[in-house]
Amino acid sequence: MMTDQIDRNVLAATEQKVSTENVAPEMSTPPKVTEEATVLERARTTVVIEYMFIVVAALMFMLIYYLKGRSWHEIIALPEWSVCSVIMSGIVITKFVAILGRRKVTVPERMSLMAAIVLITAFIPSIIVLSMMILLEPASTLIINAQMFLFAVASAFFLSIGIAFSEAELEEPKE
Repeated sequence: MMTDQIDRNVLAATEQKVSTENVAPEMSTPPKVTEEATVLERARTTVVIEYMFIVVAALMFMLIYYLKGRSWHEIIALPEWSVCSVIMSGIVITKFVAILGRRKVTVPERMSLMAAIVLITAFIPSIIVLSMMILLEPASTLIINAQMFLFAVASAFFLSIGIAFSEAELEEPKE
């Protein structure tokens, strides 16, 4: 009889719900981290790291030239800016090809159009400007300005499109 009473008390205690009214709202439920947010965060980090590897090397060259006594105009006129533009545009195009090869793309024409836009607006002009920077010593102000503009365009493509494609690469392929 005593054990029956104890068993009923234990059963009642285990069935009783624990109140969370006195618990702070931020402590009552753990923060929800969605898989999409994690993938996007990883994609952003990956692209920023890739960008830094490209740009930091070029900035080191610029710093060395500055410490050697070159003016800022001479530093901006260096062809390294065009080299960085070509590398960034090439990486974006490589990401296009990688995604087309790994995934079943619903609209391949759209991907081809995007690759063509990168080729036409960043990659090919950067190669032309790089060639002109090397061949025409000293380079004209127009070519130097074009080089810096293409560097900005390639950076924008690399960061914006690169994040989208890195996110797609990190996700599991859907079949």
